[in-house]
Amino acid sequence: MHPRPVDGDIRAARGGQRGRRPADGVEDHRGQGHQDHESDHRPDQRPGRAPPPRPAAPCWAHGRDRYVRSGCLRGWSAHGTHAPIVARRATAAGYARGVGERARWTELTTPFGGFVVAWTGEERPTVRAAGFGPVAEVLAGLDDLTGLTGLTGRAAVTPVRDDGPGIVRSAVLRHLEGDRTAFDGLAVEQPGADFHRLCWQAIRETRFGQRISYGELARLAGAPRGARAAANACAATRVSWILPVHRVVRADGSLGGYGGREDLKEALLDWESSLL
Repeated sequence: MHPRPVDGDIRAARGGQRGRRPADGVEDHRGQGHQDHESDHRPDQRPGRAPPPRPAAPCWAHGRDRYVRSGCLRGWSAHGTHAPIVARRATAAGYARGVGERARWTELTTPFGGFVVAWTGEERPTVRAAGFGPVAEVLAGLDDLTGLTGLTGRAAVTPVRDDGPGIVRSAVLRHLEGDRTAFDGLAVEQPGADFHRLCWQAIRETRFGQRISYGELARLAGAPRGARAAANACAATRVSWILPVHRVVRADGSLGGYGGREDLKEALLDWESSLL
């Protein structure tokens, strides 16, 4: 049997371990041109000890100033932070285009309380929100006018008060004087589901002083069994009175809801009946 090699012989046969000298009397076969790899290792890297952290790699954003100026990183800070500036990001072009849309609004005194109406456009105005109640509550209907005619993107509408003798204000005053067709010439547009829009169109075609049931409204909108959905369409409107949802009542003749203002609904119906 051959004698069992000692540790030094094994190391010599393997070419030597990194950074360790062969045993005495054993020739170093690595040669003059072979470099010791000890310098390639991180310091203090020994078995059982975690390696020290690597130095931070250069960040791609260190050149962000140049990229921001060129427009490649639009919306990123050029002041030492890598966090996105949300207010300046244009992830959807529609958001940027919508900023600056302007809506006009006015408040009129009526026998039923203050009536607030908001519209866009001048020569051919389109009513976007209207109702009896606090100004802020009615103007909240101007939020998120996504994809509506004449507005670009998700319009960030800026309401501006306008109490001048314009088309919309004049129409409300003529309606109060008994002109049954005063609202017919006003365009009305608001966000809503397709069925809601069909219901609103059917409501606009009702006659002054007329009453229809929710079931009848659903039938006119093409869904004979959609009475509940028709009621939801009435509740979802942002434009009351000009869009006369107060004319829609229950099948048994009772008033039904009107945003918690059944007394107002009854007053509007009684006023119309008195002018017939």
